[in-house]
Amino acid sequence: MSKVYRKTRKKSNYISKGTGSRIIHTGHGSIAKKRVVRRKPKTDLAKDTRRLVNQANARLRSLERRHKTGTWASKTLKNRLGIATLRAWKNNRVRLRSNLTNTQLASINKAISSFLKSKTATNKGIEEIRQEQIENIKERLTLDDEKAEEMTDEEAEFFYDMFGDSDFQVVADKVGASALQAAIQDAIEEDDSEDMFIQRVAWYGGLRGGTGDLDIQERAIRIYNKYVLGG
Repeated sequence: MSKVYRKTRKKSNYISKGTGSRIIHTGHGSIAKKRVVRRKPKTDLAKDTRRLVNQANARLRSLERRHKTGTWASKTLKNRLGIATLRAWKNNRVRLRSNLTNTQLASINKAISSFLKSKTATNKGIEEIRQEQIENIKERLTLDDEKAEEMTDEEAEFFYDMFGDSDFQVVADKVGASALQAAIQDAIEEDDSEDMFIQRVAWYGGLRGGTGDLDIQERAIRIYNKYVLGG
């Protein structure tokens, strides 16, 4: 009996000259299925990113008129755009260099979009969050109402970051929010070492034998790095 050889259709993968899209043929038989993968042209991405840059810089100018430069959402934007691979931040403004790749443009585009959507990228949003932190402090910390009302933007931002921090929440549940906040403040003023800070947290929290909990100690170290060294 002679062998029967069947011819199979090979996959083809070519670029359509008309659209610039990559057309991938799959399957067997006389009718091939097509899947078209379209990529956003670099010119469109660059145009969209330039539009966002103009919006971001207008927002930054507005924020500067009422708030300290480089805080809240603008601080995050600066950190994301100031990295060596992008270098898209200069003199407190977003700047686009020439000859950026699609990957770089996409990263800048994403960072600016996130900034513009942030509540703390508007004067109204910052003021609302500042008031929330005043209420937080009145409720959770041993601070009189008058002093809470005099809170600066920088202090409000500090508490906003701290109260939203999972490490702070867990340790505060163990030792108390007021005790932990006082330990952080005093550690900044006294230039505590890491070990001194852990001891201070335990002492202020009434844990005379130490925290006795490895997880709490690890979280306290992260708090130390973020709020004492970073303070």
